[in-house]
Amino acid sequence: MAGLRIPPETIGMLLVPPIGADEIKASYARELEAGPAKVDAKIANGILAYLEKNDRTTLIYLSKVFLGWSEKGSEQKKDPVEEPEAAPPTKLPSAQTVMDKILPFKQKN
Repeated sequence: MAGLRIPPETIGMLLVPPIGADEIKASYARELEAGPAKVDAKIANGILAYLEKNDRTTLIYLSKVFLGWSEKGSEQKKDPVEEPEAAPPTKLPSAQTVMDKILPFKQKN
């Protein structure tokens, strides 16, 4: 549950018998700390598996998130002070290019 970022108070209420958040934090500090990292690692492994297959949907999504791509002709409201966005390249980046952008980001977090 900690991996899904459920707070200790909620975890304690779900146990039988219920226990307080302080006891959860004292008894399960390591699990509370490691849980989110384990879930993040599983998600990253799943994404990398799709990238290794050159899954087009995953490449497009990650290109939008990490490389700043946007849909052509989208009706997004822009801040008038913002610089205009450069037109996205016509060719999808390679899986390796996207992974090179993601891996440094994952190592920072």
